[in-house]
Amino acid sequence: MNYLKLNQWFEQSNLGLYLARQEKDFFGTLTERYGLLGASVQFGMPDWHLLPVCSMMQVPDDVRMTPEAMAWADASLDLLILPHILECSGAPYQILAESWRCLKPGGRVLLSGFNPHSLWRLGRCFDGKQLPHARKCLPLPLLKRYATDIGFTIESGRFMAYVPAVHSERALRRWRFMEAAGNRWWPHASAAYGVVLLKRQAGMTILPELQEKLAEKEDAVVLTPAKVRAD
Repeated sequence: MNYLKLNQWFEQSNLGLYLARQEKDFFGTLTERYGLLGASVQFGMPDWHLLPVCSMMQVPDDVRMTPEAMAWADASLDLLILPHILECSGAPYQILAESWRCLKPGGRVLLSGFNPHSLWRLGRCFDGKQLPHARKCLPLPLLKRYATDIGFTIESGRFMAYVPAVHSERALRRWRFMEAAGNRWWPHASAAYGVVLLKRQAGMTILPELQEKLAEKEDAVVLTPAKVRAD
């Protein structure tokens, strides 16, 4: 799916704005906890500004990369934020494997995705036009299987947006009672989910005081040679 269309849906539709508020809260709470030290990178939804400025990786202007073939060196990142990247790609497993490679031991991936088994499927939202096609959206059990096969631990998660796929602000207000009811009675029917993946691996971790010194250096970003991905 064209990622720009998805970004437009989030920014311009009432339903998109409704979900975006919940997702930004999910990411914001976690980046305050995990993103203050070390190297952090965000792929997707650039207008959301999810990363703390003090921990952002500065990418040189002449470097271009995709989440399926990242140019970061092995074990060079502490945090990766991937809002709705997996369903906009044809290679979600490859993205997760690349995330594992680039993260340091103890590093985390924060991601969000659409739930193809939610109430929104009844409104035919997942048609590949404004939102990804249902077959591109990873059910949570499949995402968990991919992640654990690669070596991640599922650390935590959140279900978001239980309202049906209504489009007016008035209708959204009328159905907001579904948020509390859904969270209690049918959590897996939410429109979207957020997940925290932890890379558990024996390794060496730099002391916080040394991380701060490294972060002050302009040449602290390490990139691998550019990769070529065969389509």
